[in-house]
Amino acid sequence: SNYSKTFELPGFYTYNCTFKGHSQFQSGTIIVRGVVGMEEVKQNTIIDFTIWPNPASDVLNIEKNTSSAVDISIKDITGKTVWFENSVADLRKAISVSALTKGIYFVEVKQRNYVTRKRLVIS
Repeated sequence: SNYSKTFELPGFYTYNCTFKGHSQFQSGTIIVRGVVGMEEVKQNTIIDFTIWPNPASDVLNIEKNTSSAVDISIKDITGKTVWFENSVADLRKAISVSALTKGIYFVEVKQRNYVTRKRLVIS
C-alpha cells in the first residue's frame, strides 16, 4: 500500500509503520526544514523591487521599479499576512518592522495578477 502525508509546518515528526504485514519496528523521524508553502517567486518581470537591509530589525526599505500602484504585504512562513498596505504608488517605501518577531518572512508586491515575492529575515 502507498501512503502519503503533506507537512504544513517545519518541525520534527515521528512515525511508526502500522500497515498489515510490516514490522512494528519500522519507525523514524521526518524533519521538515525551511519554508513550506511560501517561496520566492517572480511571475512577471513587470514588477521588481529591492529590499534593504536584509536582515532587518528596525526599518525595512522597499524600492520598486514602477510608480504604478501596488499592494505590498509582509507574510510569515505559513503565509499569514503580518503587514499590508494597498495602492502604494511611491517608488520607495520605509516600513517599521521592529514589532515583528525574529524569523523568516516574505515581502510580496502585487499588481493585478502579477506578483513578486522576496525572502526577508528579521533579526
